[in-house]
Amino acid sequence: MFYPGSAPMESVNLSNKKAISFWEKGNGDVYKLAVFSESYSGQNNLPAMTDFEATKEWKYYTFPLSQFQTDGSDFQGMAFVAFQHPGNFEFELDQVEIK
Repeated sequence: MFYPGSAPMESVNLSNKKAISFWEKGNGDVYKLAVFSESYSGQNNLPAMTDFEATKEWKYYTFPLSQFQTDGSDFQGMAFVAFQHPGNFEFELDQVEIK
C-alpha cells in the first residue's frame, strides 16, 4: 500500500497527474490495482479497482486516474493486491509512477 500523504488515507491533491503506470511480471495470475479516493466509495467501502495480468515477461501498464473515478484531487492511496486468491502468489513491480 502506498500513501502519498503524511498519514495513512490522508487525501492529497494529485490533480496535475493523469495516470498510474508500472512494469510488472509474475506467475500468470490476474491481480488488482486498487485506488483509494474520497470521491469513490464502492460496495462495502472497497476502493476502485482494475485487473492486470502478471505475465511471465515484463509488461508495461498504464491506467488513467479517471478509470478509478477520481480526478486525483482527493487521492488517498493505492495498492497492488491478490484479491480472493487462495494459496501462494508472486508478482514483481518496477518503475511505479503516478504521472
